[in-house]
Amino acid sequence: MYNRKQALQGVVALAIGLAAGTALAESIVANGGFEQGDEGWQFVIPADAEGKGCKWEVVNDNPHSGAKCAMMESEEPARYALCTKGLRAEPGERYRLRVWVRAAAAATAAEKTPGVCARVTYSGAADANMGPLHAHIGLNNKVFLVDKIGTVASGKLPTEWKQLEAVVEVPAEARGFVFALFSLRAKGKIYWDDLDVEKMEKDTPLTATE
Repeated sequence: MYNRKQALQGVVALAIGLAAGTALAESIVANGGFEQGDEGWQFVIPADAEGKGCKWEVVNDNPHSGAKCAMMESEEPARYALCTKGLRAEPGERYRLRVWVRAAAAATAAEKTPGVCARVTYSGAADANMGPLHAHIGLNNKVFLVDKIGTVASGKLPTEWKQLEAVVEVPAEARGFVFALFSLRAKGKIYWDDLDVEKMEKDTPLTATE
């Protein structure tokens, strides 16, 4: 029988959902859990990471959910990323990004670096790079811009699955974005799973920026 206690539980659940914001649709990222292998993903190795043994593959090594996850690895501390395909966006839109990450026990992060992060990479008209405005989501679930990378230290990388989550707003000049899973001067194996990006109501609270 539906009783007063159940009714109160329903009210609490509704209140929590409203406080977190309301998604307008399902995730806009296809294959965020890597169950279809590498479909929809591209591997980016900048010039300063070449020769550092950077690689990635889809593995079945203790995924967060499902049967598969992504594994990135480098032989030296390196900056490189696994990226989604580009998607169109409109200024002022708000999106919630959630993804799970863990590191192998032997993985390390260089001193005074985040080690890992998720990044919303914005592009403007004619796909112009908007580097200073890219939103980086760190292990503390706060957003930081590129000029803060050297001041956001991760400490020890998580060896159990940890969720990164943030709500961001598309800048006025942006016309599109890519979602990137970054090693930022980490060494060793980094695992990613269950990337989920949802368009949110415009009044959804934004994540604090450091």
